[in-house]
Amino acid sequence: MIVSTPSALETVDNQSFRDFFTTLDPSLEIPTTSVIRSQLLKTYSEKKQALKSILSNADDMSLTCESWSYRAEDSFLTVSCHFVDNLGNLKSYMLSTVCLFGDESADNIKSHLKAIMEAWGVKEKVHSVVRASLPQLKRVPVNWMVMPCFADTLNVVFKALMSEEDLDGVFRKCQNIVKFFELDPEAEGKLRDIAEEELNLYCGDRWLLWLDMLEGVMKQREAMVVVFAQKKKIDLILNEDETVKVQNIISALIPLKRATAMMKTEGFQSISVVLPVLMKLMEGPREEERKGNVVAKKLRSICKEEFGDISKHAMAVFTFLDPRYKDKLGEQN
Repeated sequence: MIVSTPSALETVDNQSFRDFFTTLDPSLEIPTTSVIRSQLLKTYSEKKQALKSILSNADDMSLTCESWSYRAEDSFLTVSCHFVDNLGNLKSYMLSTVCLFGDESADNIKSHLKAIMEAWGVKEKVHSVVRASLPQLKRVPVNWMVMPCFADTLNVVFKALMSEEDLDGVFRKCQNIVKFFELDPEAEGKLRDIAEEELNLYCGDRWLLWLDMLEGVMKQREAMVVVFAQKKKIDLILNEDETVKVQNIISALIPLKRATAMMKTEGFQSISVVLPVLMKLMEGPREEERKGNVVAKKLRSICKEEFGDISKHAMAVFTFLDPRYKDKLGEQN
């Protein structure tokens, strides 16, 4: 229970916890915090040695590294490894999570990566590192190829789109609309009664969830007008110009959704799929741009800036070597 929850080890010392289990079974001997800690360390040591044995048989591998935090003052780096075993199966293992102690510089992250590789004995086997939320590694000289996480880059593209001067206001207004219904249960209940479905409440920065939310806002727009009028919140009603902008945003983002459907929803995908996805991703906004969608035009411009020139992309050779996609590149490539 402690491991799977995961709960603090000190939970077993809590008197209410002990009383509860004693009531269930008076004969049960509840282990102390120190006993559980020693058991966990023993299990960790055994698992680590087993993994080292597995990694010693791998010839080549890639790493993924991601920075994250659960409090503003604490940032962490998680590193995982990925390789194909001798039976042709893709294997992935988390190697380490380290605290950065506020130092998120490229040099500190680079030194942590080196230390982790050496600790697991894979330094000579790593050829590439995929970075997520680590733009500081973009041009750092290293002995391996550094690539951005594809999904993470898509979110960077979306954030850039959100910050466009003529779109920033409508994004914030839609966010305020969602927050209004999130913080007013009565209004949210009225909206559900009129529209006969729940509003997708989301205020983060993940583009796919934003798309779902914006589609919900447009679908329930008429019902929202009724609720806003009852609540005297007329300022939250989308005007004609704002409505057109939201529709353009949705039309521009839907091709991204279709393109990324080519990728697996779980686990990791091979690098050969990236270029076909990018080509499909650029085709959709191009069609929308021809229809006069100014948001799609901006989206294509940002994608070009982040992903580079697809017709001369370095990943073409990886795609060609994959039988599934070798005919997707065109004659030039």
